[in-house]
Amino acid sequence: MERSLFNRKVILIFIIGIIILGLFMINRNSIALNINNKKLSPPSLVAHAGGAIYGFKLTNSLEALEESHKNGFKLIEMDFEWTSDGKIVAIHDWGPMVKRLFMTEERVLSLEEFKNSEVFMDLTLLEFDEVVDWFVSKEDMYLVTDTKGDNKRLLTYIFENHKKAQNRIIPQVYSFEEYELAKNMGFNNIILTLYKADYTDEDIVEFARENEIFAITMPLDRGSSTLPMRLKEIGVFTYVHTINELYVFEELYEKGVGGIYTDFFHANKWITE
Repeated sequence: MERSLFNRKVILIFIIGIIILGLFMINRNSIALNINNKKLSPPSLVAHAGGAIYGFKLTNSLEALEESHKNGFKLIEMDFEWTSDGKIVAIHDWGPMVKRLFMTEERVLSLEEFKNSEVFMDLTLLEFDEVVDWFVSKEDMYLVTDTKGDNKRLLTYIFENHKKAQNRIIPQVYSFEEYELAKNMGFNNIILTLYKADYTDEDIVEFARENEIFAITMPLDRGSSTLPMRLKEIGVFTYVHTINELYVFEELYEKGVGGIYTDFFHANKWITE
């Protein structure tokens, strides 16, 4: 009788333990989901093309990333292109930047050439996967993507290969259709950038009213128009690229622009932060 009672107590304790463990796992998964899906507030500055290093811009190098991190940036925009053998690497373009970084003729390099050739200032150039690993290793750092090539292909690659890191990536999209694609892939923070688009101001404002958007980025000419103020009035944050003069930012700010992509300003020394 006593043994039977003891066995029942053991079973009861075991069942209670399983229930408690289950509740803990549900709560932990809920917390992780909230972290992964959290909505960010756009900061005033985004480091452009990795940010400047040694006085040089557009390098998209590891050294530029480390410098931008030291200078207080939370968002760093980087450029990506495909090598001749189909790998994604961080480079602004296969034109003038090849000549500048590799001191050779302009052409699309293979991955082996990209990684093992002599590079200007001994900079460390990165594959896309290495870039993602760097951002994941930093707390509250977010990658903003840019490409002159096939953006749908880039989004698909991220979706298929970096699902766990997707919450640390803010894709720039170049059309309303690409926005829908990125949203359906589960990206929570998306930037619509206008430098490839020919939408009217009315098109953009209507789209911004109907869709949840992290920010809208535009070239200087559109930033100097009435568009930023119209977007600000409906609660949409705007960036202008690429700005390296304080007086230009001040003029843009008066027109409703919230922030800028920059090569040389430091986020931890910025006047509005």
